[in-house]
Amino acid sequence: DLLRPGVDPSRGYRGLVEILHQRWITTVLTTNFDDCIYRAKELVKRPHRLTQIKTSSDLSQFSSSPQDPQLVYLNGSVDHYTDKNTDAEVRSLDPEIVERIKPMLRDHPIIVVGYRGNEPSVMKSLFRDQIEAAQNFPYGIYWCGRGDEDLAPMVKELADAIGGNFSTVPINGFDELFWSDL
Repeated sequence: DLLRPGVDPSRGYRGLVEILHQRWITTVLTTNFDDCIYRAKELVKRPHRLTQIKTSSDLSQFSSSPQDPQLVYLNGSVDHYTDKNTDAEVRSLDPEIVERIKPMLRDHPIIVVGYRGNEPSVMKSLFRDQIEAAQNFPYGIYWCGRGDEDLAPMVKELADAIGGNFSTVPINGFDELFWSDL
């Protein structure tokens, strides 16, 4: 009940799946365990196909330039008993996941939304340790956060390390960023 409370995903998730459908974004990396994005896809009825990568065996479906949008669960899956959430478990990401994601980090802009940057697994394994392999993130890392939030220490370290390839983007919130009443 905690993971699937029976509440419809917020408007931001519905907006995000519309963006995935339009292919403005093709890959979402998430540290969450919930299925809000997939449930929003079911409600909106698009995109028609959304590849979910929840386990190491699913990594064969990952592409740095996917034909269909893809959703990668960085911390595993509760449904498959592979979830990582203890301090020891979130110190690093699965090396196989990191290896598959490396080309995407180098060849695409990275937009971070709804993530504070406090987990060593993501901040170290996916960002800090990949600066050289990702060639200093040439397409940039765009860190979206509420204007009143300070950057977490590991995010500040990343920003200092990659300099001009790091930008902060003030937003009002997740729902407000991904949803417009046009």
